[in-house]
Amino acid sequence: MASISIHQPQYLPWHNYFKKMKKADIFIILDSVDFQKNGLQNRNQIKTSNGVNWLTVPVLRKKGQKIYETKIDNRNDWIKKHWKALEQSYNKSPFFNEFKNIFREVYSKKWNNLSDLNITLIKIIREILGIKNEIYLSSNLKI
Repeated sequence: MASISIHQPQYLPWHNYFKKMKKADIFIILDSVDFQKNGLQNRNQIKTSNGVNWLTVPVLRKKGQKIYETKIDNRNDWIKKHWKALEQSYNKSPFFNEFKNIFREVYSKKWNNLSDLNITLIKIIREILGIKNEIYLSSNLKI
């Protein structure tokens, strides 16, 4: 019998997200539910030399929109700000240089859809961690 785990696509998810993913034979990214304002779908905390800092991806929101429908508000240069914060906070961390170029590539693109950004980051981290289970998007399951 296969084990299945499901979770919403978070922005830069914490390690327990990937522990949950690794324990399952099949992992479903739950992108077909309503976007939650002030949730972790478009923001997360990082540690900095000055304490905790929130990184928030600005989004265009309307009531009842699904996560996979959520568009990013690119009127300000949030990408540059996020990459600078990550680089400054983690450039002396073990393994940062090993993976820096992979993440710099993500932060060098213009993203229009929140789900696309989050799923790209999740898949990159999943690969780095060597997680090999099957992965599906709930929006593609037609249920």
